[in-house]
Amino acid sequence: KKAIQQTGGKAAKFDMIRARGIIQPHLTLLGTAIPKYLYSALSERSMENGLLSRCLVIEAGERGEEQDSAPKDFPEDLVKAAQFLVSLGGFDGLDLEKLDDANVFIPEPNVVAELPDAEDRRREIAAECSALYKAAQTTGEKALWSRAAEKVYRLALLWSISENYMEPIICKAAYDWAWKLVRHVTLRMLYQASVYVHDNEFDKLRQKALRYLRDYGHGEMKHTDLLRFMHIDAESFRKIIDTLLESELIAARPITRGGYIYSLLQENPRPNQGIENQC
Repeated sequence: KKAIQQTGGKAAKFDMIRARGIIQPHLTLLGTAIPKYLYSALSERSMENGLLSRCLVIEAGERGEEQDSAPKDFPEDLVKAAQFLVSLGGFDGLDLEKLDDANVFIPEPNVVAELPDAEDRRREIAAECSALYKAAQTTGEKALWSRAAEKVYRLALLWSISENYMEPIICKAAYDWAWKLVRHVTLRMLYQASVYVHDNEFDKLRQKALRYLRDYGHGEMKHTDLLRFMHIDAESFRKIIDTLLESELIAARPITRGGYIYSLLQENPRPNQGIENQC
């Protein structure tokens, strides 16, 4: 809708479409990235404006061992399911300039029913999401929990279609599975955001120092080693250390040969502290 707008006051070609709205909006994008680069590229604004809350960021495990590859036939059950769904009919495309044409086919979505106990479970999950939203202490955290229930509904719908593509119906198990996944992913996203997402360049360096202490020093590191890892000048480094000390995020103790060893007092000062352990 935004992409077809024009600047300069000139009437856009698709003003009618923009005024009418997007019919049955639906778009899914799949992207891959290294987690630390994904989160470090985000800002508080991108968390608060709904970008991250619309995503399910699922982190992969460690890289597996190399295996021999061999051609395999496509699973027959998936072929049958796809053929059935195609047979239901649909549309090959929509000419956006001919929406007023009576012969233009506008698709209508199928509504998938839910079992009574599933309906109760859906309401329980919605209440849990609302409670987590109200308990969140930052706008970014609220943004993530605000769309958690919607993700649960969508995943439960996919479960039901996967289970019975001919006559799908949403069961309680579908909601239980979807909520377990969404809750885990949301908590992990909040933790990663608290570690990487920054307000400004100084905050970015502060978080970097904490990550090095945790990931490379296992909780503590000598002054010279941490300075070497940070790749910044000594004066900027001292300002970061002073801030961390005054914030009581780290402690410093002198060593016999001169210098200090810094150790973490608390890994994450935000309300979602310890989330990485829950995940």
